[in-house]
Amino acid sequence: MRVPDPHARRSVLASRRGPSNGDLDAEFQVYLDQMHQAFLRNGLGIADGQDRNRFTIVKKELQDSKVAYLKSLNTSSGIWLTAKELDGLPMESFFSLEIGDGKNASKVFLPFKKPHLERAKHFVKSETTRRQIYVGHDSRCFPRLKRAIVLRDEAARLQGYPKSRPSRTRAKMAESSDFQFVYRRYEREVDTYCEIGTKLVTGPQMS
Repeated sequence: MRVPDPHARRSVLASRRGPSNGDLDAEFQVYLDQMHQAFLRNGLGIADGQDRNRFTIVKKELQDSKVAYLKSLNTSSGIWLTAKELDGLPMESFFSLEIGDGKNASKVFLPFKKPHLERAKHFVKSETTRRQIYVGHDSRCFPRLKRAIVLRDEAARLQGYPKSRPSRTRAKMAESSDFQFVYRRYEREVDTYCEIGTKLVTGPQMS
């Protein structure tokens, strides 16, 4: 985790809390708020001690997990399948696949990459095989994803949030997830009223 310059942090805090804060330009005020939120995301709102140390460890593990995840996407992941399971796949695609040996002697290796993945999902006739391909592709990084969710939740709680979502959306959307819920409900109501208004203006549609 990259720790910001302590002098920059003190300057930002002084600017936000100082008596002249109300005289700041609106654009500069937004910039200060963004810098302050960045400091908080880096754990500088947590008092020095065991919680701060734990937060540093969690952030480091999250970063390492992200790097490992991106690296795994570029590796040759896929699934071994028989010719019967791949029935319907175009011949030029089938013969371009790696032929197995040993325990996979009667199978070919279907990589989870384009164009093989898209052609298999489109042309393979077996619903069971298509499901295997779909699930295998989407779950190849599931253990890392599960661990990342747990770590993000822990990081949020160390920062004083009840869960991960408010800590990630506060700077982007609103001060709380409750406000987001109310705002989205308001949007749905507006859409409903607009739809009713449109029907009243245009009249009933003739079938």
